[in-house]
Formats: sequence, C-alpha cells, structure tokens
Amino acid sequence: ADFKNSKKIKFIYFGVFQEYNDFETIIKAFLDMRAKNDDIELHFVGYGPLENLINNYSNNNGLFYWGPKTYSELSTNSIISYRSIGLIPMNDENSGLRSPVKLYEYFSLGMPVVTTDTIKFKKGVLNQKIHYFYKNKNMRSCIDVLNYFIDLSSQDWIGIKKEVEIKCNSNTWSRKMEILKNSICNLKK
Repeated sequence: ADFKNSKKIKFIYFGVFQEYNDFETIIKAFLDMRAKNDDIELHFVGYGPLENLINNYSNNNGLFYWGPKTYSELSTNSIISYRSIGLIPMNDENSGLRSPVKLYEYFSLGMPVVTTDTIKFKKGVLNQKIHYFYKNKNMRSCIDVLNYFIDLSSQDWIGIKKEVEIKCNSNTWSRKMEILKNSICNLKK
C-alpha cells in the first residue's frame, strides 16, 4: 500500500491501560469525529486494568483493540501507517508522575504525538511541529487537536516526518554521550 498517498489517519495508543490514562476523552472525541469522517481510525495496542473499557468500544466505527504486540509487530502488522499519530492521554492527578519516555517510543516509530497538556510533557519535547497538546478531560479541545491532522497535505506529513526524524537522531544514546563528553571537556578548560 502507498501510505504516503493514503488519506486514512490512524490515532494509536500502545502500552498498559492504567487508571492514570484518560481513554474516555479520547474515545468520545474520536467517536464524535468518526460520525463525520470515516477516514480516521483509533487503535489500542496493549493490556491492563482498563482493558474492558477499551474492549467495550472495539470494532465500533473504526475503533480497534489489538491486545499486546511487540514493537516489530506494530510496524509490520499495518497497525502503524504513514499518517499515524501516537496518543498519550493522561488523567491530571497522576500525570506529573509519568516519564516522557512514551514520547520517544512514538517518535522512534516515526509518529507525531498528541498528549494531555501537562508540564511534564511540555518539558519533554517543546517542538510544536511534532508534539500537540489538548486540555485535560476536555473533549472539545481533544477534537480540535485531533482534527488538525485530518486536513494535512502530503507535503505537511513529509515535513512532520522529517521533524520526528531530527528529534530521534538528536536523542540517541550516542548523541547524549557526545553532549556529556563535550560538557566534561568544557569543565576541564
């Protein structure tokens, strides 16, 4: 399939389905959008205590539940496509406890990311071309952010993919060690 020319937009969450995730806002926003546009899909990959919530909505108007998958299965099973967006929906009361590692997992798979607007995540990236925020538990704000991706041109997607690649390349262990080494060398001067 020619993913670059496909109009299908895939919003994806993968990981553990925990109480600190606000899946209800994402699901309700998606279903509202899906009623007007069937070129969008919502995919959940993983397992956890909120699995029943996800399962109750699965296969409902473009919402899919895949169960647990490995990283290689994500990219080879057509779950992830060229126009995929990673999701990190957080409940406000626990969001400050989460590591921004999930951002980099999505970036490493070539995806821009939509998260709940939290200080923790804003400190993690600060690149408006690849990281987008919606207000906590605010369906209208979530819809506005998710809708942004629907009208992007192929050229816009190419630009986003390049920005994600730049972010990934600047955050490898080798790059971080190079920065640390340079910092130590500068201290010796």
